[in-house]
Amino acid sequence: MWTCLLRLESARIISKFMRLWVLTVLLSGFYLSTSSAEDTEQWNPVPIPSPALERVETDKDQPFEGAKNKPPFDLATAQKCEAELKTRRIAFTVKEQISDERGCIVERPLLVNSLSGGITLSNDMTLRCEVLLALDDWTKDIVRPTAKLHLGQDIKRLQTSTSYHCRTRNNKPGGKISEHGFANGADISGFALEDETVINVSSKEDNLTEDILSKSKFLAGVRAGACAYFTTVLGPGSDGSHQDHFHVDRAYRKSGYRLCE
Repeated sequence: MWTCLLRLESARIISKFMRLWVLTVLLSGFYLSTSSAEDTEQWNPVPIPSPALERVETDKDQPFEGAKNKPPFDLATAQKCEAELKTRRIAFTVKEQISDERGCIVERPLLVNSLSGGITLSNDMTLRCEVLLALDDWTKDIVRPTAKLHLGQDIKRLQTSTSYHCRTRNNKPGGKISEHGFANGADISGFALEDETVINVSSKEDNLTEDILSKSKFLAGVRAGACAYFTTVLGPGSDGSHQDHFHVDRAYRKSGYRLCE
């Protein structure tokens, strides 16, 4: 009887071992088949784009911020202004519209080289009529009387430099367009008297003689008086860009405030 029991137990163990062996063989075959399929599948990596060669723009190429600060234009108003210039016998030439792709625009620029009363400009200027009219008013009402008061003689010429120039404010890359970009501003570097003495805006003297004090009073007077005719007046002490000239313009500001420094 013990013999029979041993035989049955041995058969049971062998049967269990055989089942485990068959299962192992089946699993191994499945793994090998799937592994082979993966190994033979073509590998298509995602292509990495080559770095593009970007064009480096220079400050000259960069567009300006735009003409958000452009002064409004009305043809009827401009022509009325021009009629006033003719009444004052100020000679001017109407040029073609200036339009720069960077945003500078002057719808009706005027070319001028003199003001009323025989006052000349040291170089031709391209300006909007409103600025030219303000420049003439300031010269007639403030500059000439102030020169007679403090210097004892009249002026004969304005030493002028920049008028229209398409650039940003203080030439800062990508900034707002300067009023010069709309022919809406003028730079004055000095004043020539009747005896050809030139009073430079940048003049600085350590010895405060009576003559120097008179020149200083003249420059202070014309600078302060300019605020009545222009919405912006800058000069020595305002910033590093205006140490040798007066900048005057008719900047358009919705709030109506004036900047006089």
